[in-house]
Amino acid sequence: MKSINALYTASLLEEAMEIYKNGPATYSEDEQEEEELSEEQEEKLDELDNKFYEYKDNLLELQIKYIREHISDF
Repeated sequence: MKSINALYTASLLEEAMEIYKNGPATYSEDEQEEEELSEEQEEKLDELDNKFYEYKDNLLELQIKYIREHISDF
């Protein structure tokens, strides 16, 4: 995201990755069981979702601009 200058969106993704980096609230000895996040982690992810859907970065426009500026890379 940073490479196309979508800095707001990149910051949201970084926050979400930090939530997952800290891991789920509970751990399972059975690897096949899905591990759950805490209620606080879920609430923070919901908040980040809402911020993402505000679309403060025009991702399509930024992608097109990046491609045009780096067409030789494609």
